[in-house]
Amino acid sequence: MLEIQSQSVEFVRFPVTATKAGAAYDPTADTVKVTFSETETLAADATWHDGSWEAGVGCPWFARCLVGPSPGVVELTAGTWWAFVKITDSPEVPVIKAGPLEVA
Repeated sequence: MLEIQSQSVEFVRFPVTATKAGAAYDPTADTVKVTFSETETLAADATWHDGSWEAGVGCPWFARCLVGPSPGVVELTAGTWWAFVKITDSPEVPVIKAGPLEVA
């Protein structure tokens, strides 16, 4: 389980593997968004936050989101959150349950 402190501002990283025709595919040209839920179920009205790709990393690639109080992209209260990553490609737009994040 990933863990960060509630006062910390840092990138939370999520490993992503992608294949095309059975070969590794670099998804870093695709738009990536991240959302966090207090349950393991993604809400239909989830708020998606801009993510980015960590530069210079190969398979698995790492999607990331800056979490924490300002200047973070998203501020989370203490507790366990479930992260979801959405990658916009064409024609696919996969949504991946990335796992739990503990904010202490």
